Amino acid sequence: MRSFVLIAVSLGIFALTSPASAQSLFEQCQEKKADIEQMKQQAQGMDVGINDLTAQINELEQKRRELNRDKLAQLRAKGKLEKRIKLDSSMMKRMCVGLAQCDAFERRIEKLKERMAPLVQRLHKIRAEIQTRQSETNNLYQKTQRIETSYQQLNCDNLVPGQTAQSTIDRCTELFSQWNETLKEINTLQASVSSLRSRYQRVMRKMRIISTDLARLLKKMRKSCQHSQRLVDLENMDKEQKDYQGMKKTLEVMTGKFQALRKLKIRRPKIKLMKIRPGLKPAKKNKRPALKRAR
Repeated sequence: MRSFVLIAVSLGIFALTSPASAQSLFEQCQEKKADIEQMKQQAQGMDVGINDLTAQINELEQKRRELNRDKLAQLRAKGKLEKRIKLDSSMMKRMCVGLAQCDAFERRIEKLKERMAPLVQRLHKIRAEIQTRQSETNNLYQKTQRIETSYQQLNCDNLVPGQTAQSTIDRCTELFSQWNETLKEINTLQASVSSLRSRYQRVMRKMRIISTDLARLLKKMRKSCQHSQRLVDLENMDKEQKDYQGMKKTLEVMTGKFQALRKLKIRRPKIKLMKIRPGLKPAKKNKRPALKRAR
């Protein structure tokens, strides 16, 4: 009984829905057909895109093959170039081994300049003082020569009483006073020059070591590094060294002038008495006769 009821309900439902279901299926088929047609058209359109992409891929593949050929050519060229670089580098190393030392020489020049700098500064001051002392020595030497010339011309070593004018005696005395004052100046200046010479010698003892290194380096630079601009600097340093060595001669000349000045014999004038010849008596003075008194 229960089964019969269920069958009857099912048949009733089918009777009610069957016309609508048949119409919906047709529409669905038409829509599906339209969708399929649209998809076919879309697929045909995609074929065009695919063909374009395929063409591009083919072009890229061709370009890739060309690029690979170019790459291989570049690799071969690079390999040849690297071999040449290796060979030329080896050749350059053998050929330019001397030039490679120039960089080391130039660094040594800089170190020499650093070592010389404080000594050069001191020598510049000493040179200025030498020039001042030289001028003072020359002036003093000329002054002394004038005193000596006047002293000799007046024959101040041989003044004779009764024969030498008093003005000459006074002048000789004045010359001796000038010489005495000048001698004080000589002593002061000579002590200053002696101290200056000692300072110069101390600096030059240190500079002499540098000069030896400089001479060796200059010889090597002239032989292997004529192209180096630092060669001019080194030659100027060498010239400056010779100038400093020349200062010794100036000091020696001044010392020689002091020695010459000290040999001068300018003494306080002494009047020499005339010697009386044997057998001669001094003449007696005549006495005046006494006057008689008037008676």
